Amino acid sequence: MRKVIDFAMARFPVDGASLQSADQGRCPCQECRRWSDTEYHARLDIRVSEYIRAHWPGKTVTVSGWGMRFDDPKNLPPLVELSRNIDYLIDVRDSTRGHDASWRKTLIRQLVCSFGTLGGPQVEPPQHLTRDRWFLPIVRRSSEHVSELYRDGGRACEYFFHILNNPGDEISFWVAGKALSDPETDWHKHLSSSVEELYGTTHRSTVDGPALSACISQRDDFDRTFGRRPRRTAYLHHETPDHRTATAISG
Repeated sequence: MRKVIDFAMARFPVDGASLQSADQGRCPCQECRRWSDTEYHARLDIRVSEYIRAHWPGKTVTVSGWGMRFDDPKNLPPLVELSRNIDYLIDVRDSTRGHDASWRKTLIRQLVCSFGTLGGPQVEPPQHLTRDRWFLPIVRRSSEHVSELYRDGGRACEYFFHILNNPGDEISFWVAGKALSDPETDWHKHLSSSVEELYGTTHRSTVDGPALSACISQRDDFDRTFGRRPRRTAYLHHETPDHRTATAISG
């Protein structure tokens, strides 16, 4: 790991490192099993972050909390210890409110570093789909998520890039940027100004009419498909090769 870090930091002009100790499990041996999942991952991340701090001071160090449980108060001590060594901590699965909606605010107050999420629900299509095949904007859902996170004290977000050739993703990404910059403003205003900037129109019937109606109606489709409170990225249906060929032929 030290060789990898040294190579990346010396070779490329990176601002820092996002640590993911393991997104597919952990060591199952008896010696390691004495630590909970959260303790185990925190220990690994602390060791790496300490090395980066010692050899590459000034670099931003973050942790995406794969494998960690953020909803259990018993995991607070290792999370606090980890927070002393990094700049911000990301709850990838938005799990802090799973059992107690107020727990996230309590956790954030205890952490030394900033805390955040992935910015709400995301929609990821199979790579073979044409980029205008789906229209599932997440304007309201992501904006409300960011605003709630900000009210709880969250000051970090690891927002994924979107497919700008898709109109739903384009408007969602644009509005999300405004919500992250100004999380206290209502998402309707962010949507209106985004439509003006993206499509070069200030006509109120366009700004406040079809665009808003489309996003609200598609929001309802999203809720019906993926549920009211998805905890992770929502992946669209993956077609078989035969179905993919038939779709391409039929247009």
